[in-house]
Amino acid sequence: MGATSVSTYGIFITGGPVLSSAASHYFGMLGTVLLAIIITLACLTTSIGLTTACAEYFQQLFPKFSYKQFVVFFSVLTFGIANFGLTNIINYSIPVLMFLYPLAIVLMLLAFLSPIFKDKRLVYVSATIVTFLVSAIDGLKTLCGTLGIDYFSWMVPIISFYENVLPLYEQGLGWLLPAIIVILITGIVARFQKLNTVQA
Repeated sequence: MGATSVSTYGIFITGGPVLSSAASHYFGMLGTVLLAIIITLACLTTSIGLTTACAEYFQQLFPKFSYKQFVVFFSVLTFGIANFGLTNIINYSIPVLMFLYPLAIVLMLLAFLSPIFKDKRLVYVSATIVTFLVSAIDGLKTLCGTLGIDYFSWMVPIISFYENVLPLYEQGLGWLLPAIIVILITGIVARFQKLNTVQA
């Protein structure tokens, strides 16, 4: 919709105005009201689920506080964050996502491959550390870009090293090859350790 509506509505930074413009264009005021109801119901169910899940989890971690207190806390916190505006939320969440998504992908990959290396801690720890070393710099680099500031001086040689050594680093995938190599090496080591243990 965003790609095909530029000639009619112009270019928007986020998808929200595209949806509202399309609903208004095709269905008039009724479309705008209908879209508002749909988005409200969709977001309401998601926010209720996330709030209750977070409250239950943190209540188990910190039993000194009640479930109700955590619900109120998360409701007030997210209400405040929601009023920053969609563009600001997206801009300031990108550095966090650049840091977290490689770690999440590697952990999911390890979960699928765990039967091969028999859930050995060595594989999990080494792959996570290698991925963290790259994704942490990616997150900081993106944060500097978002804030419009120069890289910290200690980051410059690390970024230069990554750009020269890691394939796909410019595409945000510099963590991929090191993670795969470490998983393969530590997976083989883990298998040999298991064989040696069985033979002994």
